[in-house]
Amino acid sequence: MLLSGLALLFWACPPPAPDEGPVRDGGSETAVRDGVATDGVADDGVATDGVADDGVAIDGVADDGVAIAVSVPPLAWLAEELGGDQVTVSVIVPPGATADNFEPSPRILGQLDGARIFIGVGHPHLTFEQRFLMPRLDEDVTVVSLAGSLDHTALHANVDPHLWLSPALMREAAGGVATALCDLGVDCAVIEERQAALADVFDQLDQDIAITLSDLSRKAIFVEHPAWGWLLRTHGIEQVAIEDEGKAPAAATLVALVTRAREAGARQVFVQPGGGSRVARAFADEIEAEIVVVDPLARDWAANLIEVSAQFRAALTAP
Repeated sequence: MLLSGLALLFWACPPPAPDEGPVRDGGSETAVRDGVATDGVADDGVATDGVADDGVAIDGVADDGVAIAVSVPPLAWLAEELGGDQVTVSVIVPPGATADNFEPSPRILGQLDGARIFIGVGHPHLTFEQRFLMPRLDEDVTVVSLAGSLDHTALHANVDPHLWLSPALMREAAGGVATALCDLGVDCAVIEERQAALADVFDQLDQDIAITLSDLSRKAIFVEHPAWGWLLRTHGIEQVAIEDEGKAPAAATLVALVTRAREAGARQVFVQPGGGSRVARAFADEIEAEIVVVDPLARDWAANLIEVSAQFRAALTAP
């Protein structure tokens, strides 16, 4: 079989960095470019003059409003939607990074100093939070976790740490953030008004995504990295990953995936920004599919979910 030979070739040498290739942007790359440091701003998002590009001093003290630190960019959307101009938000994982194996520099960790609220994911497989962030927080910091409402046993059994891609979990976390802001003396009337408006956003988002991902002839999305399970499972769609626990699959597994993708009529393979490994590209070539870039870490969270859902629908309805 041709694929077996290709797969064995990949395992004979480490995959090189992905080349440019014919990658179609799934619409999320703009979010990746937004906020990338330029002109005097270091690669880790902290300016060389001591002020981060999001307006937070590197000692973590906000210029105005309540200082909130979040682990991943989508949680900044949540904090800003609730707090508006009464909060200043710093993000630990910078644009273009990968949350699963992220290791923050000391300068990035400095953004935690002085934070009054920390919003994190709380999944045990997102190890950088427990390893680097939690020990750095002051004792009086209020911690809001997306995993807070999940059963501990079930959480450990589900290895997918991308909890922020679940609108239901983001909605629950919004309540915790709103309570924390009120407890810190922010005008509760304003926060309650913004929380009510945010509830309408969640309602509309649920409705739009449900419509987008309904009445589909196929029910399997093929991805390089398994980031989208919390979104797709809600709508009865299976996520099929090329990666096997963060590593390239065995040759026999890759052959089986190709067979399954052909049977499913897959026409797209979804990768994250900076993804598209040699194996993923060979897989896409073998099934005559295009590679589509979608970003699970886009900061404009609601708009990104709408856009990515549309990309998934296109993949599941392509002739």
